[in-house]
This record gives sequence, structure tokens and C-alpha cells, in this order.
Amino acid sequence: METIAARFPAYAALTDDQLLELIEETGIALAESARGAHERAVFRMDTVAMRLGIAEEIEPLAAYLVGENGDLS
Repeated sequence: METIAARFPAYAALTDDQLLELIEETGIALAESARGAHERAVFRMDTVAMRLGIAEEIEPLAAYLVGENGDLS
């Protein structure tokens, strides 16, 4: 079985500081979205993904995780 790190190397290469940045930005984006600022939340996540070099892996990773864990909605 292929590991997540092998399938998504950009995520695996993130440093601890970068992971913390991703977690913080995700939390802010979730709060923005909950307040109805969906476009702002998407922009925030797109920006951080590009800055961290993980933009190409976001959708494939989300699809993989949903497939592994069932519908997370």
C-alpha cells in the first residue's frame, strides 16, 4: 500500500513551521466561511497553498482522504 507521503510529496516535505502556518490559515478560512465570506476563505486557502507549494495536491489529497474515510461532510 502506498503511503500518503509517497502519494503527496509536497505535503510530506512541509516543515513544522509550514504545517503550523497551514493549520492557522485553515482555521481562519473556516471562520471566514462560517461568517459568509466564502470567496475570502477560498482566496486565503489558494494563497497559502501556492506559498507552501502544495496547490497541485490539495484536491487530490482531499479526494483521497474522503475516499479513505467516507463522506466527511
